[in-house]
Amino acid sequence: HSQYPEPTRYEPRSQYPEPTRYEPHSQYPEPTSYKPYSQYHEPSSHQPQDHEVYFEVGRQTPEEYSSERSIYPAEQNPHRGLHNPYSHDYGVVSFESLIAEELVQLEHDPYFSSAANEYPSGSYPSPSGSNHHKRQPYYFTDHTDCINEPDKWLLHLSNVLYNGAEPECTGYNLMIRFDVFDADQADPVALNAYGNLWSWADKNDTMDVYLQKAKEANGDGAAFALAIMTYVGFTNPQVEPGKRYSVTVFVEEKTETTPPFGVFSPTWKNLFNYLREFIDCKYEGNIDDCDYYNPLSVVFTEEVKHNLTYLNATQVTGCVNSFGDPSCSASFTAMRNDLLDERDKTGVIGAARLYMNYPGISMLDMIDDQARAFFDVVLDCTYLFTGNGYGFNGRDFTGAEFIVRGNAPLSVIGGVRSQVYPRTMA
Repeated sequence: HSQYPEPTRYEPRSQYPEPTRYEPHSQYPEPTSYKPYSQYHEPSSHQPQDHEVYFEVGRQTPEEYSSERSIYPAEQNPHRGLHNPYSHDYGVVSFESLIAEELVQLEHDPYFSSAANEYPSGSYPSPSGSNHHKRQPYYFTDHTDCINEPDKWLLHLSNVLYNGAEPECTGYNLMIRFDVFDADQADPVALNAYGNLWSWADKNDTMDVYLQKAKEANGDGAAFALAIMTYVGFTNPQVEPGKRYSVTVFVEEKTETTPPFGVFSPTWKNLFNYLREFIDCKYEGNIDDCDYYNPLSVVFTEEVKHNLTYLNATQVTGCVNSFGDPSCSASFTAMRNDLLDERDKTGVIGAARLYMNYPGISMLDMIDDQARAFFDVVLDCTYLFTGNGYGFNGRDFTGAEFIVRGNAPLSVIGGVRSQVYPRTMA
């Protein structure tokens, strides 16, 4: 930890006693089946040929990351969305070498095995530890001939779901969001139904899973909607009468260039860094109104950040099954209720302002229970959120997940929305 200089406005970590209720990170060993980064060539100006693909080449230790090695520019790297600067890097190898390397990893890494579906008691995986990469092995395709337009992808989803077509791959530039609306609720103009600044979305690897789930549903739209909600980790997923189930597909490149922030991976570290200073923006018609002169800031003590990063939701809040159940701590419940009330009145930014100026408690006096309530209410980091950059549905890690600007109109981000159940798709 000493190799990471603390921000100058914070007290040195040494002044904070180590909490006794968690075990030190050193007890999470790095996997031995991955070669150290130094054994791979440094990225260069090399342009990949047809038989070459980008892939993740092992994981950097904190020491290796501290040397600030360069990576390929984002526009050259189709896996750029999966990049987590806290833990891994990229390179280029032949397609044959990729397959060989991946098979070696799958064979020797226990976190890719079926026995790894359950985590050690009382512990979520460490973001820089060996099991934060547990996910389904990615398909060996360079996605050069995949579907790259939102409307065409939605048409293909309909054909797979209702007409029995075979799934095709999804292009790297597409992203998706699944929503549940009331039957009489009009489609929102923006990506997020409530006009929140932040919204969750997935990329093409998850979209390929959508297509596979559509194929397995065999024409049953309700079964497909339930399968997707279960896969992405909805709380109490069920298909209800009086509801309609929709997907929105949009263009990552257009989202990435929409201020005040681009597409980012919601690791705990990234969230802490982002919240130190962020800008509130909202659209007034076609005008994007950003308050650049009055940035907001939400900060946490080092102890709180450590607890949120290395403890699971139950250990932090006391909640056994979900947020809001009777087992939750009094401090978590009180803060969560206050923030929910404020969010109902003034939105997520209003709830953030309340946390920043909470009566009688400064931000640096907040404990981890109260901070976890903030992330739940303001950023929708639910009980299942682990902060390692990947979705978690209560059993398995799924694809990489991302936060994008939620109140951007679909016309700005190239978005197209379509209802999957009850059936209205072509």
